[in-house]
Amino acid sequence: MESDNRTIKYAPELDNALVAIEHTGSISGREISSRRERQLLEQIGKVLEPLNNHEGDTRIDLWFTAERGSITDWETYEEAAEYEGVTSQEDYQKTWLEYYPEEVKFYRFTYFRHEKFIAVFLGEDGCIESREEIIEETYNGWNDLTPLLEWTLEQSMKAMQQIISGKYDGYIKENLPFYYRTGTIPRWELWQIIPSRRAFDLAGWDDDILTDEEICTFQHMVEEHKNFRDEDFIIENMTAAQFFAYCRIGYEGNHIPHCQQFADDVELYKRLADGRDDGLTKIDLNSAEEFSRWMSGELKEFNGGHPWEVLRGGNSTHVNLYVGPYDEVGTGKYYLYLAGLHRPGEVIRFYIALRQHNIMVDLADKDELLARCLATDKVGIVPNGTFPRYCENLFPGEKVIDFKNIYASEDYYTAVVEKTSWQELKLPKLSSDFLTVKELLQFVDMATLVEKEIAENEEISDKEEVYTLWQTFLRKMSDYPCQESKNVLIFTNTWDGFGDEVEEYVDVSLYEWSALRKYAESSLQKILQPQDSLKKMSAGELKEYYKRLYDNVPTGFAFEFSPWQEILGYKVNIGNLRRQGLQDCIYAVLTEMTFNGMTEESQGERRQELDTSIKAFEEIEKLSLEEQKKHFRSFDDFCKEKGWQDERSPEEKVAKDKRIWLCNAITGNEKIHEIQQICSLINDK
Repeated sequence: MESDNRTIKYAPELDNALVAIEHTGSISGREISSRRERQLLEQIGKVLEPLNNHEGDTRIDLWFTAERGSITDWETYEEAAEYEGVTSQEDYQKTWLEYYPEEVKFYRFTYFRHEKFIAVFLGEDGCIESREEIIEETYNGWNDLTPLLEWTLEQSMKAMQQIISGKYDGYIKENLPFYYRTGTIPRWELWQIIPSRRAFDLAGWDDDILTDEEICTFQHMVEEHKNFRDEDFIIENMTAAQFFAYCRIGYEGNHIPHCQQFADDVELYKRLADGRDDGLTKIDLNSAEEFSRWMSGELKEFNGGHPWEVLRGGNSTHVNLYVGPYDEVGTGKYYLYLAGLHRPGEVIRFYIALRQHNIMVDLADKDELLARCLATDKVGIVPNGTFPRYCENLFPGEKVIDFKNIYASEDYYTAVVEKTSWQELKLPKLSSDFLTVKELLQFVDMATLVEKEIAENEEISDKEEVYTLWQTFLRKMSDYPCQESKNVLIFTNTWDGFGDEVEEYVDVSLYEWSALRKYAESSLQKILQPQDSLKKMSAGELKEYYKRLYDNVPTGFAFEFSPWQEILGYKVNIGNLRRQGLQDCIYAVLTEMTFNGMTEESQGERRQELDTSIKAFEEIEKLSLEEQKKHFRSFDDFCKEKGWQDERSPEEKVAKDKRIWLCNAITGNEKIHEIQQICSLINDK
């Protein structure tokens, strides 16, 4: 299947792709059909792997963003006139801003994996799934999903870079619109902000709102209800005729006009109830025996199992008047149970009418219904894209039964946001304090890497060539074998040079895990001096401080000659990365890895040269001291040979010595601080 070769950049393009999924997929989602699409899903999972905190199945939730772009990235004026009905430039601008009120649009993203099954959910409607690896390509008749999945991979990478850098949480908390958040607002506050909301909450049949008198009566009955005993609800020798008569009482209590149109209770019930009565309307209406046999299932004609749905509605918007056996079926003892939490006006009037006719009936959720009438409860604000029903699980520890979405375009939006108590956002957490170097290299920002490389090497200026060179190397490393290791890389800020030519950069050294563990107990006892204090010390004091600082500190090693598979297995600490800067740390690692070139051949040649030099040095060490002197020279002799003379004044020498030891002390502080941070993790574990 050929790709349409389009890339997704702006929110309108993304929204069009998501609409296409909704229109061309099944109810569950859109099934992929190409190996490339499956590979992209696998790559997304690989990038997100450091967030996998679940045992068994994987589920990761993130927020992605897309810029809205310019108005023509949405639609041209001609397209808007045809599809949106705009008639002027002003209308064109207004309609665009109604679709995209903010410069950046957020998209909820979920990655799910169970064994070979992978699914991604994007936005409010986009679901892409893959049940297994794709072996043979199949054409599905529509444009492929590659552009959308490539955008998703790019966003996954961007989010992971932010998470590792410690910037993701702050960005989401500060910028995620409130219409994508969860919170609660007192109902009485909502009524004040949106006056029409009270009528909506207390509406009955035909939008007939509960009166203050009815609410007062209901409140009295709820209080009275608390004193009833279970046996007070017993109804003996129940018949179908009694049940239908109870229904009429409730219908009349709701002032339903059908009551005048249908004199027969059964016909009235058939007009207003669900209709799937399982044959209840067909038995002998006045026979308690037949009602008992019907209750036991003997006379039932199953056609849906909704005989008690006396006011039909949706899954949560109907009224039920149940008849239940008081103890066991067949004893002739029953009770009435009324329920209709999301039809408050009707169910409350139904209850009042039955009680006023001295018919004992239990009422589900009576306290919640009363709190709704008195506006003493809370309404749950749930994220757009979440249907505002069955959201109780979003409010653990709270009793919230009513839910609402809010929209930025509504006049009341700002007032609702201010009066709502918002939950803390649930944001992803890294599953470990450490990454391997191989995992770390996934999160290279190529633009930053190219800029750093050009800045470090003035003779290089071709960005495209540098980009290609590094991209090739990083792809090689992504497929390179990785040797497991416990050893740790530690990054520190380092100062090099003096005076106006001091260069600050991130350096990296390798530390053996065993040495760090050994040092862990004593490391936290070292007291590091702040830079202001260091600057006030003399050169001698700085020299002594530096010596004390490094007492018993594990040795850090360069690793430019280490095999790549070994380097890829080294650990890096997340906190260390955040303090020193993710991309700076990545560049430090890559500099070490490629110090001897970007190919195995160049690496091998340099290692061979090193091995040869080491062997030569070992042979020299076997000679007598007199013979060794022929091979070694002192630094003073080297300076004389070069003609270098120290013409500085004593004051200049002292000043330079101080700068040297100040630089060493500051760098040492940085290094010990990072070692201490990692050692504290070792102690914790």
